[in-house]
Amino acid sequence: MCIIAYAPEGVQIADKTIERMFDKNPDGAGIMWKPTPDSQVEIRKGFMKVEDLLEAYHQIPQECEKAIHCRIATSGKVSAGCCHPFPVRPKTTAMREKVDRANMALMHNGVFYFATPLKGMKANYSDSMLFAAKYLYPMQKMLDMECLQTLIEEASSSRLLIMRYNAPTIMLGNWQCDGGVYYSNGTYKETYTVKSYDWGKSWGKYGDCYGYGYSDDPCYDIEQGVQAPKTYIISVEIPNKDKTEDSILEGLICEELYNLGFDVTYCETTRSNYITENKEEREVYLEVDSLSGEKPSAKISGYTVVYLE
Repeated sequence: MCIIAYAPEGVQIADKTIERMFDKNPDGAGIMWKPTPDSQVEIRKGFMKVEDLLEAYHQIPQECEKAIHCRIATSGKVSAGCCHPFPVRPKTTAMREKVDRANMALMHNGVFYFATPLKGMKANYSDSMLFAAKYLYPMQKMLDMECLQTLIEEASSSRLLIMRYNAPTIMLGNWQCDGGVYYSNGTYKETYTVKSYDWGKSWGKYGDCYGYGYSDDPCYDIEQGVQAPKTYIISVEIPNKDKTEDSILEGLICEELYNLGFDVTYCETTRSNYITENKEEREVYLEVDSLSGEKPSAKISGYTVVYLE
């Protein structure tokens, strides 16, 4: 998944947070902001190094509203032109400039599978760009209608940030607020590995696991009484007739897991091919953490789930 961080007027995004966002979403980054509430949207993008991203961010007036997007590519090339944000225009070829200004600009976290290019990661445009050109641009004068916003949210489990000239910024989908900054998912958080910890009588000895914390020590001890996450190892079976590209599959599956309330920040996804009845099939293996203890659904993105642990 990608991640968006949106800071309203007067709110700052910490450098260390930006570094973590980029580290976990390294396929390029971009920034958009409005110098004043009634100004056009400024766009700077195509940052392939976190140092360049931070340098550009520090040049923005800190009191204005602003947003950062760090990308994991699921469609469209890993390139400066496919980095967010995108000026909302009728052609994707008009969205690729690294320095731009627009009346409306879009950042997207998720997958619009109905707008995914046939060439997948080899395409010169992404699903986000096609959505902006084919759907968002024609609807731009109606975006304040609650029914239209609901329709966009129901059509996809995505998070969208739409910044506009002389109009309020629109946030669609489920967001997390932390320190006044809105995040489209949890990959901005500091992480650590707990090597071994006694979770108490009900949990016993809990082995290697992942969690959130604020310590540089990778063996940081969480105070007793915190509920340990339940880890499930699952296999998602992909029918042999399904030709969906691996990177798009991963985005769809992880996106659905996230929206179901599971911790997919630390999922390790691997793929293997195997032969069944002389037909090649695929499986996607994931490690999923659940604080509630509930298992993921029996179907994810329409694919059958097999519980391995």
